[in-house]
Amino acid sequence: MRHGSTWLVFIAMIGLQSFSVGTVFAQGNPPSLPSAQLHGAVSYTEGKHDEVVLIRMHGNHSNLLVFTEHDQVFTGEAGGGKDVLLRGSAGAVLSLEHDMIVPHRGSFVVDTGKNPVRLATSTVGVKIEPQSTAIIDFFPKKVIRVVAVAGGNSEAVKVRTSAKPDEVTSLRAGKEFFIVYDKAELVAGAYRVPRAQAGMVDISSIRTAERCINISQVVKQEPLLVEWQTSLTGSKKVVAERFLSHVRDSVGAAQREQSYDSTSYHSVRTPRRLVPQCGEPLRFLAADGTDLMLSGSREVSLLKGSLYLNTPAQMTIKTPLATVFADKSSLVSAEYKQGRLRVQACSGPDDVCVVCGQYKIPLKPGAEVLLADHYPTQQEVYGTDGIGRRCFNAFALGNSVFIVKADFSIASMLLNVHHLKSLRRPWSTDDKHLLESLLKTAAAIEYVTRGRGGYFVLPKEKSPEVAACVQQ
Repeated sequence: MRHGSTWLVFIAMIGLQSFSVGTVFAQGNPPSLPSAQLHGAVSYTEGKHDEVVLIRMHGNHSNLLVFTEHDQVFTGEAGGGKDVLLRGSAGAVLSLEHDMIVPHRGSFVVDTGKNPVRLATSTVGVKIEPQSTAIIDFFPKKVIRVVAVAGGNSEAVKVRTSAKPDEVTSLRAGKEFFIVYDKAELVAGAYRVPRAQAGMVDISSIRTAERCINISQVVKQEPLLVEWQTSLTGSKKVVAERFLSHVRDSVGAAQREQSYDSTSYHSVRTPRRLVPQCGEPLRFLAADGTDLMLSGSREVSLLKGSLYLNTPAQMTIKTPLATVFADKSSLVSAEYKQGRLRVQACSGPDDVCVVCGQYKIPLKPGAEVLLADHYPTQQEVYGTDGIGRRCFNAFALGNSVFIVKADFSIASMLLNVHHLKSLRRPWSTDDKHLLESLLKTAAAIEYVTRGRGGYFVLPKEKSPEVAACVQQ
């Protein structure tokens, strides 16, 4: 699924509940692969409508990066690297961890700086060496493709599969590695690049193939490399220019090695400039069991569950009960379940607004609103999430919706909400800055509103898993 196509994709139970990356890299090898499997199914259909992505969160990988448009770029810390560049096709979904990137579905480019970057799934582990570039196509139960585009040394990328965990395949620039679930799909040339040679072996229920490729043709035909438009500035633009340099140098070296003539060299369209166009991909934290639908770059439908957004642009969060509007760089939390919606604003002023029918409810930082299609109980109003609340104001709308506005404690939210754990112990510079901003906002709110009294907190409700352990 590439730029220009439209599709519907369902990602079931993203996050692998029992995911474990095993041991760390030893002597430069890719990571030990987890034994957990991706539960559920992945499917897609072609259509004439806007692209839609359905995501179901499951397990501990709550820190998601979603590329909602083709030209979005992430730069920063991920997978063990300090200055990583990630660019994904529309609909690509990843989980970001301190020492690992976990791809869930889609195609994306990874470019490394001074440090190697590691990726892992239940099927394959990949290590991208410093000053290297790779393309990853990850479509579970269909095909997994790793392409070494550029490399600072002879071994740009290392790959290890779950079928043969003790065997490491090293790829120099100009080689690719496949894991396929359908031989016909590979033999028919479903992927665009001409191959010089191929070897295939049967391993369990999958097949692997290692091939030499024409780097010039890769750059010429791969949208993630050719159609380069971004609005990065400052240090992030430096990282982007490093990526462009890696690609250009790799094309030049390959053509000199293969004795291409000058006409052939100049016919290859390599990335040459940065054109202001799109910003960064959508990044959010979501609770276990959350169901989301993403349509376009600025619209999220929260079907059930809880999510926390740091919006890269103006965003709309739709729920069955109301619609939430958030400005660029807003911090907002939304939870919808069992006919009630709770929205909390962590930035402002006037960053977050909730619209229900003809009613508009603006939220200041440190304020929340609870909407319910029934008369809310005391437990629903106060909450059982460990967050402190005060100054309750309740009223009913004309469309049989009940509303309760209140103040909430940002500090208690950071301390008690499980899917915000990456903010409690931030490992990336961006998360550290976000935590610092939240704490400053919380301190300012407490100072200004100190005359409103203390917060009321109900005992925190235990999750079913924790309750079961306590009983045992």
